[in-house]
Amino acid sequence: VCVLLLLLALRLVWGEIAQRRVDAALAKIRSGGDPTTIDELYPASDPDPRDNAVPIIQQAMAAMNTSVWSPRNSNSSIPPYPPYPRAWHQMMDAAMQANAKSLALMRQAQALHHFYWPRPGGTTPPMGMPSMKSLSLARSLTNLLSDAAEDAAFRGDGMLALQRIAQVLQIGDAIDAQHTLVSHLVAIGIHSL
Repeated sequence: VCVLLLLLALRLVWGEIAQRRVDAALAKIRSGGDPTTIDELYPASDPDPRDNAVPIIQQAMAAMNTSVWSPRNSNSSIPPYPPYPRAWHQMMDAAMQANAKSLALMRQAQALHHFYWPRPGGTTPPMGMPSMKSLSLARSLTNLLSDAAEDAAFRGDGMLALQRIAQVLQIGDAIDAQHTLVSHLVAIGIHSL
């Protein structure tokens, strides 16, 4: 009985010491402005809706014409390096024309620097798995933008090429802001384009 009481007392003292250490570490993290709870990581409402790029990026993904692919999105046997044959340029011209709305929306989104993904209705954080369809569309849009960057560079428009690359990186950052493992892995793939 004495041994059990001694173990209980030791556990209570050790628990108090450990809790103080954890509280001190969390306070240090909070002082840097980083989230330490699930509710801080997934806020219930957007703290800055006017600077949120996510709705425009979602519109750009929804506007994708999936019947006309850019070369990176296609299953064609065109070599993935320059100099590209005429077929690559023809595919690119058709994809740019078919996806003009998506490209224009990404130009708008580029001015915004905040990424807030709303919680799906009635879910408790963490949000769980993101929609695989939305991740696939994000990857398709970034493939289009990557091809568009190369196309702009071939046409001598270096500024537009750099803007398209910035848009690819922005989509990767937006996807990573979903704070799930799958989204993080997709964002790594997007950033590697």
